[in-house]
Amino acid sequence: MVKVRRKALARIGGLDERFPLAGGEDIDLGIRLWSLGLLAFAPAAQTLHTFEPHLRQFVRRFVRYGRGNRLLAASYQADLAPHPFAPQLSSPINRLLASVQFFSLWWGYHTTRPARNWSMPSPILPWSKTTIEILPTQVEKSLIQVSSNVATHELA
Repeated sequence: MVKVRRKALARIGGLDERFPLAGGEDIDLGIRLWSLGLLAFAPAAQTLHTFEPHLRQFVRRFVRYGRGNRLLAASYQADLAPHPFAPQLSSPINRLLASVQFFSLWWGYHTTRPARNWSMPSPILPWSKTTIEILPTQVEKSLIQVSSNVATHELA
């Protein structure tokens, strides 16, 4: 588990509660944490999600993600409109699902109208050089140690 210090979360005001559903709030949190300083890269970190295996829930999830992208776009004055894409493994079913995914994102994005309070991000502090310490997991600590040993050995 990757951890963020409570102090860093307090400085940025925590999660932005203006996001009504899951979709974009985690990206917003990351952007605002980044505003405090550099973030650590955790190559061994994983995020696991459990999703319903039904097409209806698939569509709802990507409509929600499209809405979240629209709220992020308004907040950060960025164009985050979805664009068609090709699946990594091209097969008829994957191309169909990629199209459904794109149209669901498109629908969510283009049918969402952020309120006036979305013109600026939720409490964000000026950019600084302060580094946030993110605590590595045991696996990451051992990977860092191995990498350090390899680098030291290569330099010798």
